[in-house]
Amino acid sequence: MSSGILVNSSHLLENLVFTALRRLHPEIYYYKTRNGREVDFIVPMPGRSKMLVQVCESLAEPQTRKRETTAFSEAMAELDLKTGTIVTRNEDERIEAGGGTIEVVPAWRFLLELPESM
Repeated sequence: MSSGILVNSSHLLENLVFTALRRLHPEIYYYKTRNGREVDFIVPMPGRSKMLVQVCESLAEPQTRKRETTAFSEAMAELDLKTGTIVTRNEDERIEAGGGTIEVVPAWRFLLELPESM
């Protein structure tokens, strides 16, 4: 028997990140690469490059890690971005990917480090 609270925890995490980004900027999009892979959020940053954000419960499983980092690397290359962020529940690392860096951060840190305005 389950209350269902944790069943959709990845969707809840994604909604949390979306809501935080939406408070800062009215325009948030998703990005689909030429190969059909999707990245959760792309946020135009006035006067700066775009912010690319992927949300994933965990990168611990090899298949998930490969899927998420491949989509993200493709998007970074297509958009000519040198950095991007994958928000997870509690993981923290840097991944060098095709001329750029993917910052993997826990949700709490991502939320605390967001600017108050863009």
